[in-house]
Amino acid sequence: MKKIIRIIAFILSICTVVVCCTGCKFLDKMKDERAFWTNNRHIIYKDVRYKPFPFSEMFNPDIDEKSKNVFVADDDIPLLLLRNIGTEFILTNDEIFLVDFYYYKTGQGGVEVIYCREDRYEEFAEKLENAVAEELCYEVMYISPEQMVATDDYFLTEEQREAVFSIEKNYEPLDVPEGVVFEYDYCVYLEGTTKDGLFRKEFGDIFVKGDTYYLTIYAPDPNGKEVEVVPSETSNIYLVPDELKETFEKILEPAKIGDESLMHGNEFFY
Repeated sequence: MKKIIRIIAFILSICTVVVCCTGCKFLDKMKDERAFWTNNRHIIYKDVRYKPFPFSEMFNPDIDEKSKNVFVADDDIPLLLLRNIGTEFILTNDEIFLVDFYYYKTGQGGVEVIYCREDRYEEFAEKLENAVAEELCYEVMYISPEQMVATDDYFLTEEQREAVFSIEKNYEPLDVPEGVVFEYDYCVYLEGTTKDGLFRKEFGDIFVKGDTYYLTIYAPDPNGKEVEVVPSETSNIYLVPDELKETFEKILEPAKIGDESLMHGNEFFY
């Protein structure tokens, strides 16, 4: 194996001359992306050690279009083979976690392979152990001033959260026949989240048709960790009463503004 690698390295050394003709930025970028496996399968990136972190479906890594990709390989792998042989991870924007690229991008199995900085491991393991979804939020997609598609989280105010909670507490769900599909003008997907946004769990939906608002609250996962914002034994759909319509209109306002920014000449802007 090492003999083959030496041969490949020799060939690549010739290719490097060609690469140099186009400048050193490409090689500098590859060096910046390089990380190494240790003997116990930890990861060393820029002299920082990362160790495997417990998997949680609630984990919500700080990743966006600006996040850096990192390729992990043994130290005898030539730099120019790194992207072909190395395992690709995404480095969170705070550089605390490395998240497996394949699982994160495809959604197949969820984010299952996570590494945490060793010097922050105990801190975040404790946060995971004590994670309680105290807030409600949803993601807003919009066009940024740079004319790029961007996303932000919108956190419900205390008044808005109380309005959502009061519906389940004080009203009966609709008796919806099986197979009925609701049409809507706007819809937001609510998540229960810790205050720092690092751990989240699905909660429900708010959708509106005309001036009629509905709230769906999902059933908790019987096999999941009990960190529900509001406990629910079944997934139910509630009709939002008239006295709460104004509050729910304000909840959906950021989503409507985001949708309008995505419109360009009556067509969606991509």
